[in-house]
Parts: sequence; structure tokens; C-alpha cells
Amino acid sequence: MARYRSAWVAGAIGVALASAASVATAATPAQPGTTPGEGWFLGLGLGSMSYVEPQYRADTLSYLYVQAGWRFNAHLGLDGRIGTDLPGDCGCGYYYSDPYSPKVRSLYGLYLRGTVPLSTHLDAYALAGYANLQLDAVPGQAAYGSAAHSASFGVGLGWNFLDRGAIDLELMPRMAQGEGWRADALNLGFRWQF
Repeated sequence: MARYRSAWVAGAIGVALASAASVATAATPAQPGTTPGEGWFLGLGLGSMSYVEPQYRADTLSYLYVQAGWRFNAHLGLDGRIGTDLPGDCGCGYYYSDPYSPKVRSLYGLYLRGTVPLSTHLDAYALAGYANLQLDAVPGQAAYGSAAHSASFGVGLGWNFLDRGAIDLELMPRMAQGEGWRADALNLGFRWQF
């Protein structure tokens, strides 16, 4: 559980803020259009990924992603994502104790997004799709990397705090899986629907 410590703290704070805001906004009359329907959406987010190999201890990697997609209605959408390592994040957290310090070179994903409105401002959703994750590490002078194309899935909560804007908190218990390794993630993002 230690591998998720920083990610879980950020996630718990996000859930607490979303829950408090949901309770505060529940006392106000429902606003029309707070649960978006059909249309395009764009988003930007931060992720904390846990990279695990059986012979290697877990590493926590940070990344930035952009998402775009189409909502067919209030319950079904298509969600595409592109991501990479955070600018300035060398992935060197464990360089001195272990020379293999992976970082996210690229992340691509295409998901079917099923949404269930819980209230006028809060949605639960599930993601199921396909992802491509490429990792790099630099042990001394030689380059080392892993890449995987695999099924990917997750669940999340969306807080629709504006008529067209939402904050998403999601857990991806399987972001990607390669030969001898797997990656899980916790994401926090902002999404705007057009």
C-alpha cells in the first residue's frame, strides 16, 4: 500500500472536496444542464502511476495527459487520451538506490465511458478500453525501456461544478500490463464539454 501513499492522499483530498461540494450544492435547487449530454469534450489531467515488476520494487511515476472525446448521451461516451512524463520530472526518484528509474515516455488510450448520474452534480463512471504505455529508464549510460499494448479499465467520480466543466477523480487498477510488469494509476483531471 506504500506505493500508493502520495496518490491516495491526493485522491482522498479530491474525494473529500467533491463530497463536501456535492453536499453543499445539494441544498441549492438543481440547475438544468449540469449533467452534460451529447457533445465533444476536452480535458487535462495529472496522474500517479504505480509500476510493479515481481523482481523489482514498485515505482511511482507522475504523468500529464490530455483527453478528448464524444458523449453520445448522458450515459455513454468515447474517451481518448494521450500522455507523457511531467516536464522536469526525470523519473530519478530511486536512481541512487536502484539505477533502473522508469519514466512515462508515452501513453495512449481509447476507452468506452459508461456514466451513471448520482445527482445533478456528481457522476460515477467506468472506463474500458485499450492502452499503449511506453516506459523508459536510464541505468548509467544504457537505455532500457518497456512497452505494452493491453486492455485497460478503471472507475471514477466526476463532479460537475460548472454547467459544462467537471473535475474527474479516477482509479485505473489496470492502466496497462506488459511481459512481467503491470501499471496501475490514480488520475485527477479537469474536463470541459462543448
